[in-house]
Amino acid sequence: MILHIMQQADNRDAKARKAYNDFRVHNLSIVYHEYPEVGLFPCPVQKLLGPEIDAVADRLAEGKSTPVFDTDLICHCK
Repeated sequence: MILHIMQQADNRDAKARKAYNDFRVHNLSIVYHEYPEVGLFPCPVQKLLGPEIDAVADRLAEGKSTPVFDTDLICHCK
């Protein structure tokens, strides 16, 4: 019984390490290779930044200027 409990504890620790690595250390290869500084953010933030960076790059490719932000930025994220 004690060995079973210890094995279950080890399994939980392994799952926790994997979840931590997936959240903090994992880099999205497409975004990371083009913009290495994005790799400094946790994986969920990289997923949010990737499309935004691509949208600005597309805007620049179309000949438009970069967006200008006011000093009163309002966040509408979830």
